[in-house]
Amino acid sequence: MAPITASIEIDCPPEKVFDYLSQLDRHDEWQDAVKTIEVLTPGPTAVGSQARITREGPGGDQTMAYEMTEVDGPRSFAFKGIDGSIRPVGRVVLSPLDGGARTKYDFEFDFETHGLTGKMFGKMARRGAEKEIPEDLARLKAKLESS
Repeated sequence: MAPITASIEIDCPPEKVFDYLSQLDRHDEWQDAVKTIEVLTPGPTAVGSQARITREGPGGDQTMAYEMTEVDGPRSFAFKGIDGSIRPVGRVVLSPLDGGARTKYDFEFDFETHGLTGKMFGKMARRGAEKEIPEDLARLKAKLESS
């Protein structure tokens, strides 16, 4: 199955967008399903940085850890889930628009499923993500443009 893709244009420079996104402990400000997030590694976000996130999901709250696999500010970052039966995998590319005054945010997202539970609930998680991602990106845009 093809990954979920989404794009949005934000009226802020890529550096501002990247700086905000690299604060992993603030993702609950724009991702509605996030209940808690705990950064597990000290220091600035870099390849190998990890966080544990609890999200509302089908069947109740789900907690998983993820790791940054690419951090190339202010251009891109990527992450992957490192535990659980349904593990997110995503990549964001930030492209400057209007001479760097604005940003195009391109997101590619998918899940890796593990075991019977992953196979059983993977499609449900995907349907939820397809609905949530555009709503979350609209909140991200509003948050960044208002600050």
